[in-house]
Amino acid sequence: MKPGMHSLKGRLFFWSLLITSSLLIILGYVLHSEIKRAILHSVELTLHSKIQILKGLMHEEHGAIELELAEIVSGEYSVPRSGHYYKVLLQNEIFAASPSLIDEDFNLEAGELQSSNEQLNEKVYLSEGPANEPIMAVRHDFFILDQAATAYAAQSLEESIALINTFKHVLFIIIPASIGILTLTGLWISRKSMKPLENFSSTIEKITHKTMNERIPPELQVSEVKNITNSFNAMLDRLQSAFETEKRLVADASHELKTPLSVINAQCDVLLQDDNKDGKYGHALNRIKAASKSMNRLIGDMLSLTRLDSGLLSAADFTVVSLNECIDNALKFTEFSARERQIKIIKNIPRDINILADRDMLTEVFLNVIENGIKYNRVNGSVEITAAQNADSAEVAVKDTGEGIMEKDLERIFDRFYRADTSRGKEGTGLGLSIAKAIVETHGGQIKVKSEPGNGSCFVMTLPTV
Repeated sequence: MKPGMHSLKGRLFFWSLLITSSLLIILGYVLHSEIKRAILHSVELTLHSKIQILKGLMHEEHGAIELELAEIVSGEYSVPRSGHYYKVLLQNEIFAASPSLIDEDFNLEAGELQSSNEQLNEKVYLSEGPANEPIMAVRHDFFILDQAATAYAAQSLEESIALINTFKHVLFIIIPASIGILTLTGLWISRKSMKPLENFSSTIEKITHKTMNERIPPELQVSEVKNITNSFNAMLDRLQSAFETEKRLVADASHELKTPLSVINAQCDVLLQDDNKDGKYGHALNRIKAASKSMNRLIGDMLSLTRLDSGLLSAADFTVVSLNECIDNALKFTEFSARERQIKIIKNIPRDINILADRDMLTEVFLNVIENGIKYNRVNGSVEITAAQNADSAEVAVKDTGEGIMEKDLERIFDRFYRADTSRGKEGTGLGLSIAKAIVETHGGQIKVKSEPGNGSCFVMTLPTV
């Protein structure tokens, strides 16, 4: 079964993939934001500690403020454009600064204000450094010996941003890979989850009107399918009971009707012999006899269908029969009607073909199809019968030059009691093609029809060979 939104498997896969993918993307975004915040916060804490060091190095010396620069110039802050900068203002005048800032009087507050802490008198800026690199600068305002002082500490963010970008690139690899893994896992889970339903469905498909006594064992099903199984088995019980009742009714009624119809037919023959003298009731008796004959044919067809539905025709009883012989037997029964309607029968079977079948039933198939070709043909028309053998099957085609079948009737031509509008006024029970289809399928074959109004019809029967 192919996954799609019109299947439970497709919906289960789609929603699980959508939810998990969305969660992964959100998780990736949150992780990226948290890592970025943590790294920048770490830089901010480092700069805050640098400012505290700068404040600690400022002290009073002989009534003046001194800064022990030796503690600073020996480190990374002494290297021009090293990515580490400091500046101290006293009364808005530069008191001390990194070499990169003294020469250029660089403004560390030129960038974006990131945060402000009034309690600590600190402000954090994101800007560009003297080497046009991204930096974070922290400004701290304080008083020393009643003089206003401002200390700046700044640090390049190149390494931090590179670390953040590396993490982002890792996320760009991990998240799609995880979604891919989830896709495969989701497909596997959805298939495994839907397997019990697929097994249940395949078991249902095997149950036909001939195997309606079969039941699906609930104890072998998973708990989610067990209730459906019990309900389905209960439905089969009801259907089987109704089906068996209907079959018994049809069989019993057919058997009961055959006797009175035979009596009616016989009495018509007797009365017709007596009526030959004056012919007073001949017309009426002939109509009664024709109706009796039609009803007898209908009953025979219904009994045939009842036997087929009951499974009395079994492959275990099949024998090797000649396809040519079955067709010849069918032609003997249709010889009179073909001659009466001036229909030419053309038989084109190059060589005999043997198949495993029931001879009488297979003869009935050809008889029903050939009769149809004669009945719905035009006067002086023809019925051509051809046969060919393939690798493991035989194909018999019965083609007529009759009126053809309308497209709307083609889909229902094999339905029981269905008769097209063009055949309403002609003899027939509407069961011949249904019987032919049931017999062919019981033999493991299939029957198809091709037809166009005004261009005749062609029935093709495919049967497995020995």
